[in-house]
Amino acid sequence: MKLNDAVKQRLNEIVSSQEDETLFGLSTVYSFYVLENIPEKKRLRAINTYIPCITSDEIAVLLFDETWFGSSKEGFMVTTEKFYAKSFFRNLFLYISGI
Repeated sequence: MKLNDAVKQRLNEIVSSQEDETLFGLSTVYSFYVLENIPEKKRLRAINTYIPCITSDEIAVLLFDETWFGSSKEGFMVTTEKFYAKSFFRNLFLYISGI
Protein backbone atom coordinates (compact mmCIF):
# COMPACT_ATOMS: atom_id res chain seq x y z
CA MET A 1 0.00 0.00 0.00
CA LYS A 2 1.38 3.41 -0.95
CA LEU A 3 0.40 6.78 0.46
CA ASN A 4 -0.54 9.55 -1.88
CA ASP A 5 1.09 12.98 -1.64
CA ALA A 6 -2.00 14.65 -0.13
CA VAL A 7 -2.00 12.21 2.81
CA LYS A 8 1.74 12.71 3.33
CA GLN A 9 1.34 16.49 3.26
CA ARG A 10 -1.57 16.46 5.72
CA LEU A 11 0.30 14.22 8.16
CA ASN A 12 3.30 16.54 8.05
CA GLU A 13 1.04 19.57 8.66
CA ILE A 14 -0.54 17.93 11.70
CA VAL A 15 2.81 16.99 13.18
CA SER A 16 4.37 20.41 12.58
CA SER A 17 1.40 22.16 14.26
CA GLN A 18 2.00 20.57 17.67
CA GLU A 19 2.59 23.20 20.35
CA ASP A 20 5.01 23.14 23.25
CA GLU A 21 3.44 22.72 26.65
CA THR A 22 5.05 22.61 30.04
CA LEU A 23 4.13 20.95 33.29
CA PHE A 24 6.07 22.08 36.37
CA GLY A 25 8.68 23.58 34.08
CA LEU A 26 9.22 20.33 32.15
CA SER A 27 8.28 19.91 28.53
CA THR A 28 5.25 17.69 28.02
CA VAL A 29 5.46 17.64 24.25
CA TYR A 30 5.74 14.17 22.89
CA SER A 31 7.35 13.56 19.56
CA PHE A 32 5.56 12.77 16.32
CA TYR A 33 7.53 11.62 13.31
CA VAL A 34 6.17 11.05 9.80
CA LEU A 35 7.46 8.74 7.07
CA GLU A 36 11.05 9.48 6.09
CA ASN A 37 11.41 11.82 9.10
CA ILE A 38 11.14 8.88 11.52
CA PRO A 39 14.64 8.45 12.96
CA GLU A 40 15.89 4.95 12.22
CA LYS A 41 17.08 4.46 15.81
CA LYS A 42 13.61 5.35 17.19
CA ARG A 43 11.85 3.17 14.61
CA LEU A 44 14.02 0.16 15.44
CA ARG A 45 13.65 0.70 19.20
CA ALA A 46 9.85 0.81 18.87
CA ILE A 47 9.90 -2.34 16.74
CA ASN A 48 12.16 -4.17 19.20
CA THR A 49 10.08 -3.06 22.19
CA TYR A 50 6.45 -3.49 21.15
CA ILE A 51 6.15 -4.49 17.51
CA PRO A 52 7.43 -8.06 17.31
CA CYS A 53 5.08 -9.11 14.50
CA ILE A 54 5.83 -6.38 11.94
CA THR A 55 6.21 -7.70 8.41
CA SER A 56 8.72 -6.63 5.79
CA ASP A 57 5.83 -5.33 3.65
CA GLU A 58 4.80 -2.74 6.25
CA ILE A 59 5.99 0.85 5.90
CA ALA A 60 6.14 3.01 9.03
CA VAL A 61 3.87 6.00 8.39
CA LEU A 62 3.71 7.69 11.79
CA LEU A 63 5.60 7.22 15.05
CA PHE A 64 4.45 8.83 18.29
CA ASP A 65 7.05 8.71 21.06
CA GLU A 66 5.25 8.97 24.40
CA THR A 67 8.40 8.88 26.53
CA TRP A 68 9.80 11.91 28.35
CA PHE A 69 13.37 11.19 27.35
CA GLY A 70 12.80 10.10 23.75
CA SER A 71 13.46 6.39 24.05
CA SER A 72 10.45 5.43 21.84
CA LYS A 73 9.77 2.46 24.13
CA GLU A 74 6.19 3.67 24.64
CA GLY A 75 3.82 5.31 22.22
CA PHE A 76 2.37 4.13 18.96
CA MET A 77 3.29 3.44 15.38
CA VAL A 78 1.00 3.40 12.37
CA THR A 79 2.15 1.38 9.40
CA THR A 80 0.55 0.84 6.04
CA GLU A 81 -1.15 -2.25 7.48
CA LYS A 82 -1.49 -1.98 11.28
CA PHE A 83 -1.72 0.30 14.29
CA TYR A 84 0.66 -0.72 17.10
CA ALA A 85 0.71 0.79 20.60
CA LYS A 86 2.41 0.33 23.94
CA SER A 87 1.70 2.12 27.17
CA PHE A 88 1.99 1.06 30.79
CA PHE A 89 3.14 -2.48 30.00
CA ARG A 90 0.28 -3.16 27.57
CA ASN A 91 0.77 -3.91 23.91
CA LEU A 92 -1.90 -3.56 21.25
CA PHE A 93 -2.13 -3.90 17.51
CA LEU A 94 -5.04 -3.48 15.13
CA TYR A 95 -5.31 -4.13 11.43
CA ILE A 96 -5.98 -0.87 9.60
CA SER A 97 -8.65 -2.57 7.51
CA GLY A 98 -10.51 -3.40 10.75
CA ILE A 99 -10.72 0.20 11.94
